[in-house]
Amino acid sequence: MSVSTELKAWVTQIRTQGFEALWDRLIDSEREEFTRFAKEFDQCFDLEIAHHWQDAADRYATIGEVYPAWSDVAVARASHVVTEKLNRAIRYYNQGIRSVELRQYEKALQFFDLALNIDQNMHIARYNLGMTHKIIYISDPAKNKLNKLSAIETFKKMLGQNPRHAKAAAQIEQLQRL
Repeated sequence: MSVSTELKAWVTQIRTQGFEALWDRLIDSEREEFTRFAKEFDQCFDLEIAHHWQDAADRYATIGEVYPAWSDVAVARASHVVTEKLNRAIRYYNQGIRSVELRQYEKALQFFDLALNIDQNMHIARYNLGMTHKIIYISDPAKNKLNKLSAIETFKKMLGQNPRHAKAAAQIEQLQRL
């Protein structure tokens, strides 16, 4: 019986008797495996805290493969990240797109911001946030000067994440000429 197989047998005991009861019965190699798993799990959780949802979900899935005894815990957390976080960000993004289509630009800005608050690496939401600021600015340049600045800052943030983002660079250039 491998360490992981033995640990898997103990998972039920944790759920019924508590962690201390299991820990006392584990042998040193099982404790070491659990400690490694817990350390990697914490690193995944740190990715969540930093709003790197996709990276966190991918990493949870990986540690689920590396530690089969704890795969149900890792896979459940990966599933949570995907369904609760990424899907929510995608829903907000889609609502932002619908708002743009309905010419409800202020509402669109709010939805794109909500998506980015969930997933800071959702580049398409950031790009559309910048484009929406640009649309608002172009509709009335004298009244909406702050939107021009917001659009430029949004595209600069994109370049900060990816210096080769040609569309963001082109938008900055165009906005600076307006």
